[in-house]
Amino acid sequence: MKEQLISIFEKIIEGGIIILAFLLPLFFLPITTDFFEFPKQLFLFFVVGILTVIWLIKMILERSIRILHNPLTVPILVFLGAFSVSTILSVHRFSSIFGPYPRLHGGLVSLVVYILIFFLIVSNIKEKKQIYRILTALSVSGFLLAIIGILNFFDISILGDFLRGRFVTPVGSADRASLFLVLLLPISLLTFFFAERKTLLVFSGILSFIFIFYIFLISVFPVLLSVFLIFLIALIFSKLKLSRGVAVRMGVFFLLCLLLLVINNWSFVRSATPLLKDLPIQHDIALEQDTGWAITAKGFQNLKILALGSGPGTYLFDFTTFKPVRFNQTSFWNLRFEKSSNEYFHITSTLGILGLIFFVYILIVAFRLGREFLRNVQLTGKESLEKGIRRISDDAQLNSSQLKIRDGELMGIAIFSTLFIFAFISLFVSSFTLTAWLFWLFLALMVVNLHSLGFTGIKETEFSLAMVQHRGSNGTKVEILPWLIGFVALLILIPLFWQEIKILNAELHFARAQAGQRTEQPDANLILQSLVNARDIVPSNDTYRRALSATSLNFAILAQQENLLSEKVQQQLLLTAKREGEFAVQSAPHNIFNWENIQRVYTLITLENQDDLLINNVFPQEILLDPANPRHRNDLGWAYFNLRNDTELAKRNFQDAISLKPDFPDAHYNLARVYKEEGKKDKALQEYEQTLNFINQQIASIEGIASLSIDLQRTFNQLIQFKEQIEIEKTEIQPEEVEQEEVEQEEVEQEEDVTEEE
Repeated sequence: MKEQLISIFEKIIEGGIIILAFLLPLFFLPITTDFFEFPKQLFLFFVVGILTVIWLIKMILERSIRILHNPLTVPILVFLGAFSVSTILSVHRFSSIFGPYPRLHGGLVSLVVYILIFFLIVSNIKEKKQIYRILTALSVSGFLLAIIGILNFFDISILGDFLRGRFVTPVGSADRASLFLVLLLPISLLTFFFAERKTLLVFSGILSFIFIFYIFLISVFPVLLSVFLIFLIALIFSKLKLSRGVAVRMGVFFLLCLLLLVINNWSFVRSATPLLKDLPIQHDIALEQDTGWAITAKGFQNLKILALGSGPGTYLFDFTTFKPVRFNQTSFWNLRFEKSSNEYFHITSTLGILGLIFFVYILIVAFRLGREFLRNVQLTGKESLEKGIRRISDDAQLNSSQLKIRDGELMGIAIFSTLFIFAFISLFVSSFTLTAWLFWLFLALMVVNLHSLGFTGIKETEFSLAMVQHRGSNGTKVEILPWLIGFVALLILIPLFWQEIKILNAELHFARAQAGQRTEQPDANLILQSLVNARDIVPSNDTYRRALSATSLNFAILAQQENLLSEKVQQQLLLTAKREGEFAVQSAPHNIFNWENIQRVYTLITLENQDDLLINNVFPQEILLDPANPRHRNDLGWAYFNLRNDTELAKRNFQDAISLKPDFPDAHYNLARVYKEEGKKDKALQEYEQTLNFINQQIASIEGIASLSIDLQRTFNQLIQFKEQIEIEKTEIQPEEVEQEEVEQEEVEQEEDVTEEE
């Protein structure tokens, strides 16, 4: 009976990993604020958590722990230790534990889940056929993902409104889908090049074509480069000893890649291609490499950040604090990024030099294993393989066991290639849930594959759980250690399960509030109650408190303008806005969004010490946390000008804002108002002209695309209104200036007349 249960649990674990490999890339939820990363993280956590519990029960039944002892075990545990220390010392504990909200990738919990996947696989997957099933599930999932992406690109939506959009996929964006597919490409492409079975050739050929077609359709530079790297890897590992069939297959696919590259990236050819000429490419907005490095390097000035980083999941705080002033001259100066320009900069900023060293150590050990493996194998054609077998065996026939070894070697090279491509792509982009999960999954599959091929550095080690025993009153031995390990594991897992359920519940309330605000007639009671529910379920998440504060303030202002609510209710809303905004600041003082929210609250409600709160408390913190942002200097100047009537300090802050961003129209406009107040009309007129110049540039940049979205149209209308207001204010001082110029001109003419008479 016990053996049957153990066998059932083994099948459940294998089946769970296969199901996870198939469903995770396709899984999304349209009922949460983030449709893709958040659901994938929760799905991954619950599946891996359940499989871990089953694994614990299986170990108790077996009275032993069997794992593949391998060179990666120690580096992984050391990396986890550094990650944990950085979490403890983090500037934002919630983000470091659970990941930055709402995506949740990058926190301690997500790393623990990835490492559990690694140990689940190396402890429970033993045979090559099990690896084949996992890789097949991944490939089929990637195939479906690519098909959905291709259809969406050509405006054919098979999932209705859930994934409507040319660059929307179950992974999220098209760029992310292409990154995921290029990590799967070595499996299908190398199999197509070197496999011998016709069914496998057809299957892998179709997969490779679909993957490559979508990858080149999206055209992300590091992904395209990675495709050609796969060809290079195949040539290197084959040592150029290719059979005719392999050479033909490689040549055909290489020419196909070149053709797709030319069609999609050469504007002359693309404009003449019927299906592509009217379908422009859009890419994710990403941080530039030089900016990412500048932020990482500037963080080195702080010894704690240098050693351990700001904490997992806290890159947003590094970005606002350390971004260079030159970032203000980019098109995306007003955006904030929660990921660096590549994975290595991101790890260095959030985990410090120690975290980067231990992560690179994992890569080095993995590549060392791959190098030892590749020294003993060679990708060749069938004829070369048969010749090699004849040289080492008396039996000249290719039997089934030798074919299995051949498949195992091919699979090992494909797995190693995926790890290499991940390390290469990480030089250009930061990881997300699917790519990080694939990295740890393939690390485990590499270990299992090497063990199946008989590599001596990887051995199955058994730890007995019967070492600690207690003799009962009847003389029987009662095992304590199995139950102790299970109890400790459950003591950790059960609270995590409960907390993740609470996070999901709070997220559903928060998503309901956001959906309510997008309706034509928002229900204030429903929206506010949903936000209160989200806050009460997870009070440590400052996002919920900040949202409740901002929404309460908006409804209070709207009610006051349209006389919708009693004065008592309005005061309650204002009190809620102030209280929740202050709680958000207290719970996450390093989050610039919380300070900007409380600034708006203090600005729009009536307070006795309003100027002190803003000038002495709020603005110094905003400038400290986001020193390169011109808006904070501009807003501080506004406070001096309107609350204290201090034109000198107001002017100084407006000038500081302009020095940070010379083309910032708000600061030029406010400086013009100061000059106008001081009676310096010539300088005021000059600043008004500057403001109009920059406003006209902004209007011209979005005029052609304003109709594409409501937000762009709203921004366009606001710019038009701002321009009209500036022109009105400009005319108020311009006639006097013109009159003065006429008087001066008359005086000059009179002097010239007198000179002529003399």
